[in-house]
Amino acid sequence: MRKPVSQILDENARLLLIVGGLVLILLGNAFEFSVLKIKLGDQLVQVGSLLLIVGLLHWIFETRMKRQFMREIVEAVVGAGRTSSSGIVDFTDNSRSIDYRNIVRLAKQVTIGEHYSSRFFDDHAPEIRARLSRGAKMTAILLKPQTLASDYLKESGSGHGGIDEQIAKIREIANSPKTGDAHENKAGRLQIWWHNRVLRYSFIMTEDLIWVRFFTNSAGHSLVPAICVVKDTLLYDFFKADVSRLLEHCEHD
Repeated sequence: MRKPVSQILDENARLLLIVGGLVLILLGNAFEFSVLKIKLGDQLVQVGSLLLIVGLLHWIFETRMKRQFMREIVEAVVGAGRTSSSGIVDFTDNSRSIDYRNIVRLAKQVTIGEHYSSRFFDDHAPEIRARLSRGAKMTAILLKPQTLASDYLKESGSGHGGIDEQIAKIREIANSPKTGDAHENKAGRLQIWWHNRVLRYSFIMTEDLIWVRFFTNSAGHSLVPAICVVKDTLLYDFFKADVSRLLEHCEHD
């Protein structure tokens, strides 16, 4: 099947530009002719030089730069696609800045996974008490005292202070119902499950999302980032399954 002229010209555009430029340069240098003081030979040389330069640039782009551009575009598009399908919908470089108040108020189920830090409970004590006072579910997965994991965190300096004091503070917040609440008779209690592991991350999980907060590998304390992952994604399913397996090896309070 014969190719149309437009396709032939498109495929050979670089060659036509380069050859046409060289021909005009040769013609311009072959004679001297002026019209109204305009040296046509010089004009042909300039036009030919322009065509030659455009043709060479087109050839360089096609052979060298185009592949690199396409590779970068593909990598960017594929990378963005993977990120968007992962389920990550939010990020912060400081996990302490996350506002969980609406989560505590509105989620049907809230599960907190920690070693024994009481920061989440301190920062959201009014919302936690109000939630428990109306009988809503809330679960905390905490590190059991006097285990190898708790001893390691204490000796390595990776913990957040005395484990007994932190857990006592959590219990105090959870067991203090909202005074004067008309629904106090329906007040629930914080369900505590004890694990004996050094966690790779802490988390706040609901039926719709999970906030994952990372731990540092290095010694000392620093601000850590966190990501929010929504349900119906592979990443949420991974965390949900991981939490479920953790609970299978926990002891109920």
